[in-house]
Amino acid sequence: MTRRPVLFAVTLFTVVGLAVSACGGDDDGTAAEPPVAEPAPAEPPAEPPAEEPAPAEATELQLAADPGGGLTFDQTELSAAPGTVAIVLTNESPVPHNVAVEGSGVDVEGEVFQGGGTRTTEAELSAGEYVFYCSVPGHREAGMEGTLTVG
Repeated sequence: MTRRPVLFAVTLFTVVGLAVSACGGDDDGTAAEPPVAEPAPAEPPAEPPAEEPAPAEATELQLAADPGGGLTFDQTELSAAPGTVAIVLTNESPVPHNVAVEGSGVDVEGEVFQGGGTRTTEAELSAGEYVFYCSVPGHREAGMEGTLTVG
């Protein structure tokens, strides 16, 4: 009968020993430290956004109708860089005038006006040759036109 309490004691110490060793610990008797999370690798710096080119200023051209009422412009040759071209027409005449531009698929007409002031006609033009003229009936035929060279 003496064997049973000894067997019981040995079994008890074995179970307790296994339970203690399962709780973690190093061989030196200290508790194991939780693993340290490594910092995520640094991402390379983002590239700055590409700058869009600033929109080009419109090329502004000055043009005037004959202040005395004649069917002529003060210029028959104009030139501009490709892009937005603005023709500013001055008309001090009592006769109505405007400026229109055509060529290479472009056909724009500015506002007809008379008796003073200016009006601006804009068009997006690529390199090439265009005609500018007054679109009031009969004025172009009378010679109120010129060449606009874009390049």
